[in-house]
Amino acid sequence: MTDSNRQNDDPVSPAQAPEPVVSKPYIMPDDPEVGSVEALAKEAAESRDKMLRTLAEMENLRKRTAREVADARIYGITGFARDVLDIADNLQRALDAVPAEAKASAGPGLNALIEGV
Repeated sequence: MTDSNRQNDDPVSPAQAPEPVVSKPYIMPDDPEVGSVEALAKEAAESRDKMLRTLAEMENLRKRTAREVADARIYGITGFARDVLDIADNLQRALDAVPAEAKASAGPGLNALIEGV
């Protein structure tokens, strides 16, 4: 039942096996890769540039925040003064609108208040 023409179906003997294809020889972990110094130098330069840009951005943010705080203080004081002047003007117009007879008959408390303004 064996056929002498079936030699091709037999597994290849180890002596005739082709060499395995190795894409890259083994490199020891301590051995630097080709171009690693340049890659590390480039990475260090990029990191330094990024750090300097971040520091400059933080400094600009600090200055801008200080300027905004100062502007807010000035605006707050200005707004308060404007509101007080509006109230004082309205009170003065209200007092001016009161007839002289009403002022005289109101009593000493209102007269002292009117004279104080």
